[in-house]
Amino acid sequence: GTPVGNMFIIIGAFAWTSFSLLAQRQSRSYHPLELVSYALLTCALLMPLLILPDMLRHQAIHASVTWLAVLSAVGLALLVSVGRDTLFQWGLQGSSAFVANAMGFAAPFLTVAYAIPLLGEQLSVNLLISGFLILMGLVFAVILPARQQYRARMLAETMPVSTSPAEGSAMPEGGAAPSAQPE
Repeated sequence: GTPVGNMFIIIGAFAWTSFSLLAQRQSRSYHPLELVSYALLTCALLMPLLILPDMLRHQAIHASVTWLAVLSAVGLALLVSVGRDTLFQWGLQGSSAFVANAMGFAAPFLTVAYAIPLLGEQLSVNLLISGFLILMGLVFAVILPARQQYRARMLAETMPVSTSPAEGSAMPEGGAAPSAQPE
């Protein structure tokens, strides 16, 4: 890539991080569909202003536009943009911005996994190593902490709640000491 292209990717990563953090904060006050609607409406209003002048200047569309092409573009926009953004907002509402974005690392892995059989991409050692690193990142950043939180929550639910230290050390009604091992 070029330095300008790489800079755009870095700026895009910072913009996505900012969007995720702001959306996490806003998800406490607004419904996920409302947030998605605001985000997509903003994009729908701004993108033509940014894209159309460039398309007209460089004559980016070289072939005739068919109804199938228009329907495909609309279908992809709805499925990819609206569907992904809606699921992301619902995920943010029930999770954290870190977990929601960490799960986003699965997308490049799945893209490569689908591109090998569907587009004829060549499987290489670099692809295997990067796929392994992505999966390990998901395990350590998302799956293991979620399991630990689940275990802590289950342990807290099975432990009796005591209101004072004296109460917690008192013998149960049956007179037997509580067992040290969970049942």
